[in-house]
Amino acid sequence: MPGYEFEYGVETIKIDVSGGNILGSIEARDVPAVENTEKTLKKLLTQPVGSPPLKEIVKKEDKVVILTGDMTRLWVGISRFLPVIIDELLQAGLESSQISILLGTGDHRSHTDAEKHQIVGDEVFENYEVTDHRAREKSDLVYLGETPGKTPIWVNRR
Repeated sequence: MPGYEFEYGVETIKIDVSGGNILGSIEARDVPAVENTEKTLKKLLTQPVGSPPLKEIVKKEDKVVILTGDMTRLWVGISRFLPVIIDELLQAGLESSQISILLGTGDHRSHTDAEKHQIVGDEVFENYEVTDHRAREKSDLVYLGETPGKTPIWVNRR
């Protein structure tokens, strides 16, 4: 029986599916791995395509909220690239108190402190405010109107 594996948080979920129930399979093409994540991200932040560098966008009086994925997206490696982004913001003149992290939980449950720590890494967890987005808490949200298709737009107040 054909099987599929999906990374989910810190686990891998295996699913067996009988052949008659598979319409097809789409495979990602091989892409070379980024050899130095920090160096590559730094270059993207200082030399972006179609935008001024982050340092030129951020003003010293700004408050910045960095939105990330949740526990189900650990495979992304948030803890590897978050310090690079924060460092760029600090070099732009922001103080650490002006930077916070919002975990985009979608409709998932809130995180424990241990999970938040795992997502953002030691340094970020210990030095920055890390909070969960709570999609069902209207007091945490701001209504911005509707899309042309009449879909309501609610965003996190932060």
